[in-house]
Amino acid sequence: MSLSERFAETIEQMTTIATQLRNEWIDESDLAIIPWFRGHADAEWALKPKFYRSGPTDLKTECEIREEFITHAPSLCDVPPRNEWEWYFLMQHYGAPTRLLDWTDGALIALYFAVRHNTGDRDAAVWALDHGGSIGM
Repeated sequence: MSLSERFAETIEQMTTIATQLRNEWIDESDLAIIPWFRGHADAEWALKPKFYRSGPTDLKTECEIREEFITHAPSLCDVPPRNEWEWYFLMQHYGAPTRLLDWTDGALIALYFAVRHNTGDRDAAVWALDHGGSIGM
């Protein structure tokens, strides 16, 4: 695993970095990797799902949260989720604590989430992930 930091102070610099990553992350078949991005309002925050941020957790707690959400969620969607993962995605969408992390292939979307609640007293961060998938270019 290789971690490297790059710094941007403008939207133009951010888009340049995102383009550089796409150009640098090319696999052995010459297919470009589209990075996934995640924005954090505080660069010091760990890359950790909401469910694990408040201390020790267990499967029982996770099941209780999911069951409580399922009980109260029918009004949130026209068609109820068909399986456990669809419930997790719906929970994540509505801010319930899950073991999922939101990622996007849009660098500027991640940047929005990094700066929307950042008051300027700390550095924000945008994480980039090579998820192992690729696209033909």
